[in-house]
Amino acid sequence: MTSVTFYENKPVYAIPRVHFGRLAMLLLDGPGRICIHGAMVRSPHHAGLLIPGSSGGGKTSLCIYLMECGCYLLSDEMVWLNLGSLKCLGYPRRLGLTEDCIATWFPRLAAVPHSQYISIYHGKRKLLLDPEDLWPGRIEMESDLTYILKPSFWDSGGADIRRMTKREVVESLASNCSRPMDVSGQRLKNVQGYRILLGTDSSRNTRCVGDFLDACLGPQSDANLSHRT
Repeated sequence: MTSVTFYENKPVYAIPRVHFGRLAMLLLDGPGRICIHGAMVRSPHHAGLLIPGSSGGGKTSLCIYLMECGCYLLSDEMVWLNLGSLKCLGYPRRLGLTEDCIATWFPRLAAVPHSQYISIYHGKRKLLLDPEDLWPGRIEMESDLTYILKPSFWDSGGADIRRMTKREVVESLASNCSRPMDVSGQRLKNVQGYRILLGTDSSRNTRCVGDFLDACLGPQSDANLSHRT
């Protein structure tokens, strides 16, 4: 369920998450603006990191790793992008994680207070975690788009970062938005993309994500992102 707040921070009523998401998509989608199925965070140095992807594709997992490295949450599920200014509007709500995901990568979150629901997309039980309980004061509503990240999983214990081509960047966004025909390489010419490969070792995943943030926001060049941990 999603609480809808209108006055003095008091929830007026609650409706199912998926219905509220669809309603928000219809209301906020419009000319020059697209709705993206994806997560998004802002780095401590104000770089917007968008993670488009389908349900179960690793958006929330990568989002949590980024948050644990000091980022600010805009959304775990839905983002609106102005294609002219590349400004993003977030939709911060509770994070949904399967029990398997928590057991494998985030056992430290098992003790956090949560509620549960059954995903309509794959029928799995998900635990809902309030980001304010995990990272108080680190919720944002908007950010410029700087990077597009694509999470992937492999059976190796290590983690890896790989540069995406411009075509991959465009396809990643177009395949997860409300109007794919509006997405073009020209609109995204200043947006870089990286594939983040997450392994079975959670501590290595955290270091890899931290290295990415240090490299893309520090004095190092993009060449320093070609590494394995």
